[in-house]
Amino acid sequence: MSNKSKKTTLLRYWTSRYVAALLVGLLIIGLISTFWIRQQTLDERLNVMELLSTELADRIVATNGRAAVNPTTEKIIEKRVGMLRFNTPPSVFVVNREGMILFPNAKLPFAKNEKLPQSLIASDETISKVDFAGKEGTTFVVKTPIHVNNSTVGYVLVMQNREELVHVDREYGLVAILLLFLGVSGWACIYYLSRKVVKPIKDVASAAREIEQGNYDIELPVDPKEKEVSELVDSFQHMSERLQHLEQLRTELLAGVTHELKTPVASISGLVQAVKDGVVKEDEADEFLQISLAEIRRLQTMVEDLMDFNSFLSGELSVQLDWHPLHSILQETVYQWNLVQKEDRITLQVEEIDSSLTVYVDPYRMKQILFNLFNNAQQAIEGAGTIVVRLQRGDQNEIIEVLDTGKGIKEEEQMLIFERFYRGSQKKMTQRGLGIGLPLSKLLAQAQGGDLTLGHSTPEGTTFALHLPR
Repeated sequence: MSNKSKKTTLLRYWTSRYVAALLVGLLIIGLISTFWIRQQTLDERLNVMELLSTELADRIVATNGRAAVNPTTEKIIEKRVGMLRFNTPPSVFVVNREGMILFPNAKLPFAKNEKLPQSLIASDETISKVDFAGKEGTTFVVKTPIHVNNSTVGYVLVMQNREELVHVDREYGLVAILLLFLGVSGWACIYYLSRKVVKPIKDVASAAREIEQGNYDIELPVDPKEKEVSELVDSFQHMSERLQHLEQLRTELLAGVTHELKTPVASISGLVQAVKDGVVKEDEADEFLQISLAEIRRLQTMVEDLMDFNSFLSGELSVQLDWHPLHSILQETVYQWNLVQKEDRITLQVEEIDSSLTVYVDPYRMKQILFNLFNNAQQAIEGAGTIVVRLQRGDQNEIIEVLDTGKGIKEEEQMLIFERFYRGSQKKMTQRGLGIGLPLSKLLAQAQGGDLTLGHSTPEGTTFALHLPR
């Protein structure tokens, strides 16, 4: 026998996938956040560099129409650069109109009195990107002209490497902490919700194992708010109640069939033995034999009913449908039923029915249904009583109603009378049978395109309605 592969729990299955999806989402958010932070930091620091460059350009003095940097200006430059909250201070150059460096505050490979590249000086762009030899990466250059009497006498250039501009360890750390918090919180939330959803399913699985062991009396102590889970729990609860009811019916059926078959067999055995041993003779012996034959016929009827019921359930029993006069079917059925009645305490009345009315049915199965309804009505009547058969015209079908003046069916049993092998508490005490008459009649009615229903039942009488297609 092959071993079953180890199954993953539903909680682990969904939690792992939710967490994987969450991590992918957080990774995407982290990448986007990092890119956005770098870009925002770059833009903000370039703006600061532009403001610094503009301020310094306003403070540069001119001598003989040329830019000059005195010690006071140098201190101001050093102070302003020191105030910037950059990880690495930017490089500041003050150059004359030809690009010669008048003041270098830089780590770049340029010294005082050297000239910056002419392309940098000639460019009209305030912010430009330059790749210097011997310097890794791109350098951003913010250039502001120095004006004296509406004439450009020099330039202030603030330079910084791109990687140093976008370097913000603190912000990256905050993003990492935030993403970690979101990841842990998301996992905890997903785990909690998954447990909440899985719990009723685990309860149902546990209850299924109880049913597998033969314990049908289970209660699911959960009331989930989720619609689908609630439907699953409710359906399983109803199924277990149904199985418990069917198990009870099965037990009662076995006991009932045993009793119903054992009693007449014992009776026949005793009667025949009495005749054989000569305990009874002549007329009394004939009476014993007649009683034995009656019991045999009853046994035969029960066996035939069981066989018919089983054949119908397995689909082997067919119906022969055709158009037949309803009046003739009812008259023949009433006549045949009255012939087998040994008592005249029951009056069977048929209200007038149009003789031209036809129905699409199997007449033999129709008689079988009506016979069963008449017999049930007779058993429900204590003493003298009346059975009435009448026709009601529906919108789409004909309805044959069978009314009796019996003691009625208990309200709590009315929903169960069409259950297979079910017998009411009163019938168990007073009548013998297997409890398949009404279920078989309902199946026969449905096989003909109709139905058999309980109209109403009170202590004054009961009405059954046989619906036939028009």
